[in-house]
Amino acid sequence: MGVDEFFDGGGSPPSGGWVAFESNTSSTLFAVDRDHPLVLPPTDRWSFQLVTVAPVLEGGWVFLGEAKTKWVAVSRQRFASISAGDETGFTAQLVGAPGETVTLGYAKVTTTTTEGGARTIGDAVFFDCVVPSKGSATASIPAGKCA
Repeated sequence: MGVDEFFDGGGSPPSGGWVAFESNTSSTLFAVDRDHPLVLPPTDRWSFQLVTVAPVLEGGWVFLGEAKTKWVAVSRQRFASISAGDETGFTAQLVGAPGETVTLGYAKVTTTTTEGGARTIGDAVFFDCVVPSKGSATASIPAGKCA
């Protein structure tokens, strides 16, 4: 999957639905789909919430990007491509300054085969990726490695 398809939705909603999180609690994930609409709590002029919604990729993977350290977790400036993946994982091509440490996150969604197909979202997992001297790296998820 190219970055444009990831950002632009590729023309149709992801078959696996979406996962959302609030920026201040990026490790708490919840499902968003037709049966679970995104519900935002009321806020006032002194409070706000920034909610990020990420598609569930092939194989049930959710790329959280830099959710732990940035308000914009996945940007075109940081990520050149994100693979669709399969059951074993996926990759993300990132760019940055040589020697920069980028903290990346992901989660796994499983769907039961029972009536209604209940989804279970695994815990958010974060790992550090140090950008090599060439200024780009490929992050392998869930291996938690960068090359």
